[in-house]
Amino acid sequence: MTQDQPQDPAAGAGSRDDDASGATRSAATPTRKRRSDAALNYTRLVAAAMRVLREQPDASMERIAQVAEVGRATAYRHFPRRSDLVAAAAQQARDDAEANERDVLRPAGELASTTPAVLDVADVLNKVPPHLLGEQIVAEAQRLAGVSSVALYAVDIDGSRLLRLHGPADFPAELPVSLGVGPELPRSAIASLRHVVGEQMPGAAVVPMYLRGRATGALIAVGAREETLQDLARQGAAALGLGGAYTDVYAMAARRQRISPASEVQQNLLPPRVARIGGAGLAGNVLPSYDVGGDWFDYAENPDGAWIGLADCVGTGPRAAGIAAVLLGAFRAA
Repeated sequence: MTQDQPQDPAAGAGSRDDDASGATRSAATPTRKRRSDAALNYTRLVAAAMRVLREQPDASMERIAQVAEVGRATAYRHFPRRSDLVAAAAQQARDDAEANERDVLRPAGELASTTPAVLDVADVLNKVPPHLLGEQIVAEAQRLAGVSSVALYAVDIDGSRLLRLHGPADFPAELPVSLGVGPELPRSAIASLRHVVGEQMPGAAVVPMYLRGRATGALIAVGAREETLQDLARQGAAALGLGGAYTDVYAMAARRQRISPASEVQQNLLPPRVARIGGAGLAGNVLPSYDVGGDWFDYAENPDGAWIGLADCVGTGPRAAGIAAVLLGAFRAA
């Protein structure tokens, strides 16, 4: 059997995550846990393929699975053919190269643009009511060549799924995601997101809406190449990030269930969960996302360096959230 032929996942008996105990796991195992494990394995395989294929272009699926520390059967379950894994690794490499080229932090005065933006953020913010920004982004996407249908999604505040904000009802109302950090997706989560969308909407383009190194949402389009929508997605992320300060529509849309008042205070105290600073990256979150209220973290990058603060307030509820707000104000004023 050649490397590019589909194989029966059962052929991988004895792998780390396909032993007898795994086969008889209780149906009560939380669905999200299974999804998270699958997404993590998918991400591991893509990352391992990128590393291995650079040094060994003809490396086998078995070798890549070994480096990824997953079973052979798991590798073939996610990628029935070697060419499928190679294509996913190539896509991730293109994404990383694009990020390194366009999103790297630069010294003041060095940034320049030679191409007009698809969406003028300042113009849109001045002329479109904040609560209609999402609809404006979808309308702009529909005008692009090759786009037959498109929907705008935001990340739920607990990072477990994408929620459709605007777009046709025939797009899924929500899509499960893994590896989310609060209401944001790091770049490492995009490969598994494409996998999920590919299963539900084969051929659809997934275009993350990146803002300072993390995705705050995504455009999912039918009949279009990702490259067609990338500039619009970047400008749209900035527009929604700024416009969200003038409306509650997007904050409410990113909450799929009722949130406690204390947790709402907590959510508004937290900075972006994934951030790039000079020479480093930061990521943090507070779990669970729909209750508690009191703990926080914060950071700031100044000329004298980066400052990071962590707080673990005693208790829960409104009192803890109020104490946290006072402490955070003192930290930011220090």
